[in-house]
Amino acid sequence: MGEVPEPAIAAYEPRYLAWLRRELRGGRLWGYVAEDPATRRPLGGGLLWLQPRTPSARYPRTESPYLFSIYVEPSARQRGIGSAVTEALVELVRRAGYPRVDLFATDVGRPLYERLGFRPTNHMRLDLSRGVASGGRRR
Repeated sequence: MGEVPEPAIAAYEPRYLAWLRRELRGGRLWGYVAEDPATRRPLGGGLLWLQPRTPSARYPRTESPYLFSIYVEPSARQRGIGSAVTEALVELVRRAGYPRVDLFATDVGRPLYERLGFRPTNHMRLDLSRGVASGGRRR
């Protein structure tokens, strides 16, 4: 998903691990790891997080399933691992009775997700760090 400088990763990692532990303990985060059966070396994996959200008339639940960190080691790609991990996570969502699941697709992952039935949505974002003022004008 892009190059991140090493110092930024080092600063981010402890916060991310604390968040992961908290969400796992709270039962809002699940994951799968695919491993090589001979060496037990991880080949890929992915996570499912129940994101908090406001309920609405169309979606009364207060959480929304979100898939993320789906990754397959480059040497293990094109062997169905990404599909298997994604399908297993989607099955967790289905069994829990949620009507949908969301994810952010990279250019590399998009063909896989489209094959599994994921479709683009109208999600939009305004990046306030880029100096865009109200009305869409640059400052």
